[in-house]
Amino acid sequence: MNPWFSGICLVLIFPITIVYEASLDTTSHNLLPFELIIHFVFALPAIAGVYIGRFVFKKTTKTATMHQPLEQRLNYQADFRVKYRFFAVEEGGRKTLPYQGYRPAFWYNNDQSHIPTRTFIIWPEFEDQQGNVIRENSQPVRSSGTARMWIITPQMRAYHRDKIRPGLNGYLMEGSRKVAECEVLEIVGLNTNPIHRSELKNSNLAHR
Repeated sequence: MNPWFSGICLVLIFPITIVYEASLDTTSHNLLPFELIIHFVFALPAIAGVYIGRFVFKKTTKTATMHQPLEQRLNYQADFRVKYRFFAVEEGGRKTLPYQGYRPAFWYNNDQSHIPTRTFIIWPEFEDQQGNVIRENSQPVRSSGTARMWIITPQMRAYHRDKIRPGLNGYLMEGSRKVAECEVLEIVGLNTNPIHRSELKNSNLAHR
């Protein structure tokens, strides 16, 4: 919404009326320029209001789009870190890159245990080039980079502890479709994070 357009439209009926009356009787509005200035002054509060509204909207929108790191919400570290690369459309990948807060499934190959069609609720939390969690989620993440991985079901950590290791290859999945390839860089909290909901205490995950 244009502030000047909004303010002028609010009082536009008055100068139109003045001009119309003056065209009918040239003596009815001898102070026409001053009247127009007065009506313009009346429009200033509306113009200022739109500017203030814009400012407040930008501030609140920016605050609302800031991602809260999962470590702060769950009160423990990520389980492991990966480097990732989203597949191009020609490779069967997404048409657009996701934003922080993206919730795909995760799959990795393990010949000894799980079947190829089984995926896991392990979420990525994308990092910037310095290895910090990306807080701004109004822009898509990079097509390749690093991410912290979170095993959302605590009981599954016991299953993954002897299988996920540095160098392991895996994929971010949307249904049965592989949208990104991953390689585990390091184990972080996988071996120490809680494996029972009773251990979660103050984390938001305990209330899911």
